[in-house]
Amino acid sequence: MGSDLSRSDLRGRSFKSAKLPFASMAGSDLRGADFTGADLHGADCSRVRCGMSGGWMLLVGMSALALSVAIGIASGWAGGVIHALIASDDPRRRAMGLFIAVAVALLLIIGVWRGLRRATLTVLPVAAAIAVAVALVAIASGIGTGTGALAVIGFLLWPSRSSRWRCWRAPWPAS
Repeated sequence: MGSDLSRSDLRGRSFKSAKLPFASMAGSDLRGADFTGADLHGADCSRVRCGMSGGWMLLVGMSALALSVAIGIASGWAGGVIHALIASDDPRRRAMGLFIAVAVALLLIIGVWRGLRRATLTVLPVAAAIAVAVALVAIASGIGTGTGALAVIGFLLWPSRSSRWRCWRAPWPAS
């Protein structure tokens, strides 16, 4: 017969590489206990208490809620920017908005399908390269100044914390 640790307060104790075959831990509090490499075959772990304490659970829950609200606010702001670009009368701004919308849609689709890391490493560099190429062509042909492509790169790779992007307009008159 093994050790009797039933109804014990074993919080935070270390049982690393302990030999506890057929030990009775029924009803014990095991929160934070370390059983790395321990031999627990045949151990009775019925009605044990494990997991986070109430305070930590509240902290994690409130942090997750705050993060969710912040992500929702950021998503709403980004959607408003894209909507303003797509609804613009200027065809260059409309093209910028559509390009960003397609890039974000591809990022989400590939992120769900292949994982966020793969999506980030494939979609964002390609979208930035296309934006740079379009900017260079626009500058070389005299059609534009490349500020729109700079805004696309900024939107895709490093969104600004400033509210001036909400209704972004070039500081100089469009030609």
